[in-house]
Amino acid sequence: MDKSAPAVRADIAGIIRAISIMLVVVCPALLAQPDRISDRLDPNRRVVLHGNVNPQAQPQYDQGAVEPSLKLTYISVALKKTTAQQTDLDNLLKQQQDRSSPLFHKWLTPEEYADRFGVSQNDIARLTDWLQSGGFTILQVARGRDCIAFSGTAQQVQDALRTTIHYYLVRGDKHYAIATEPTVPAGCVDVIGGFIGLDDLRPEPPKHPNHAVSKKLAQTSEHPNFFAQAFGVNVLAPDDLATIYDIAPGVSKRIRWHRTIPCCCGADEYRSR
Repeated sequence: MDKSAPAVRADIAGIIRAISIMLVVVCPALLAQPDRISDRLDPNRRVVLHGNVNPQAQPQYDQGAVEPSLKLTYISVALKKTTAQQTDLDNLLKQQQDRSSPLFHKWLTPEEYADRFGVSQNDIARLTDWLQSGGFTILQVARGRDCIAFSGTAQQVQDALRTTIHYYLVRGDKHYAIATEPTVPAGCVDVIGGFIGLDDLRPEPPKHPNHAVSKKLAQTSEHPNFFAQAFGVNVLAPDDLATIYDIAPGVSKRIRWHRTIPCCCGADEYRSR
């Protein structure tokens, strides 16, 4: 029996949607990312990598160099995307949130992400070889191939990155941090975005203009009204989180949530009574 014209058009539309998904999701995974590190990294040709010194590591807090044996247990190097990769990723994220797109809620596995937005396997190998040649222990290569985690001593960091690590007395606590910007071999400067874990300084507390007022109100009242305009802050209760993350139906049915983390709450100076 022949199909009607609307049915034929619907079939054609379905085929086009399927092909679109294959072209955008499957095909890129079949094309390996090109190598951006052309050959073995030359440690003598260096480029300064700006933006890695923690702004809290100020000269007035400097307490001198750390011991060479100081262990830095978890350092990660973030790997950059090309301009084309970033544009492709931005476009994909928009389509995944667009209900009219054939890619709506079509999520990628870490390996699919790596093939489209990560660095090449060869570049990963060259970077890990460079780190290991400096005595570092490779802890993990991210499945998305956009980060490498490693550990080592202060001396190894100073030798490999040509920087110095000092102690700093910040807000009454002793911390360590690099004192100068690190350098990396010139051959990998287009791949390395920066380092995390070269200091143990915590982010500065937020300087909200009403923080002093809210703190005083909380200390002078047995039952402070956290919703008062004077506090100048947003307060969330458990039911607010249930509404935001749409978990109220599950809570009411006493569903047990295994290995589920709906959100991460920051610490503050207020505690429930």
